[in-house]
Amino acid sequence: MLKRFFLKNSAFYLAAGFFVVDRFLKYLAMQGKSFYFFSLAKNPFIAFSIPLRGQLLNISIILSLIGLIYLFFFYLNKKRFFATALSFVILGALSNLMDRFAYGYVIDYVHFFGLSIFNLADAMIIFGVIPFALWL
Repeated sequence: MLKRFFLKNSAFYLAAGFFVVDRFLKYLAMQGKSFYFFSLAKNPFIAFSIPLRGQLLNISIILSLIGLIYLFFFYLNKKRFFATALSFVILGALSNLMDRFAYGYVIDYVHFFGLSIFNLADAMIIFGVIPFALWL
């Protein structure tokens, strides 16, 4: 069942590819590379810079990831579309969690017209949540 999902689901590989690209872009940002809309921004908070941080936040994120992985396997049998969407959320959250453990903050690098600063992992999370928001 899981093997069949990975063999027949090219969108999962797209999510995995985005994960790799995000990690590479974060590496470039940490090396001080900058151009146009791309430069390093350290974000110790959670989404939309809500001021939560520390070990309690990390534990909450880990527990949320465990719940998302459970949902992934639940939807794998029923609605593969939702399992695919969860792949984007899980891999995006995992990339940001890796930053938190390695640096104590999330590496953001896309500056959106002075309105927002984010990274590809954040976009993956939003993209993965959209099907669930539309379904409700």
